[in-house]
Amino acid sequence: MTKRLAALLILTCIGASIAAQSGGSRTPIDVPSLRGKTRVQLQTVFPGKANQLEGWRGWQQVRLESNATGRLAAITFTPTSTMSEAEATTILKDRFKIQLQATAYVAAPAAHAWRNMTGPIRTINLFKADGPGYRVSDISIFYNIGSSD
Repeated sequence: MTKRLAALLILTCIGASIAAQSGGSRTPIDVPSLRGKTRVQLQTVFPGKANQLEGWRGWQQVRLESNATGRLAAITFTPTSTMSEAEATTILKDRFKIQLQATAYVAAPAAHAWRNMTGPIRTINLFKADGPGYRVSDISIFYNIGSSD
């Protein structure tokens, strides 16, 4: 193996490690378009039949929550390690294709959030990790506010 090829292999491994730690694949997912899909319809994005996926695209865990009719109502992404609010916001905008509404932003002690938004996504919570500073431990995206939504 040449030195150049060995260096390229090392850089590729480092890049994969960084991607896994920062929430996985950089391939965008149109999260707003997933609203109301059944688990079978979601298999092209979230493979398998389980509502809890481990290690999907570098996330520690992804939880899919359905409403009473079996349609997607919420998704929670848990990163492999905590992230800053800025990192979480970038993921929401760039990788999940979500338009955040500045007027809907609220900062509470346990979660910073966007609430009562218009459009397919109604609420997003960035849950605070234990410890000093504001580090995000989970990103929860809700498509519905109430049962009539």
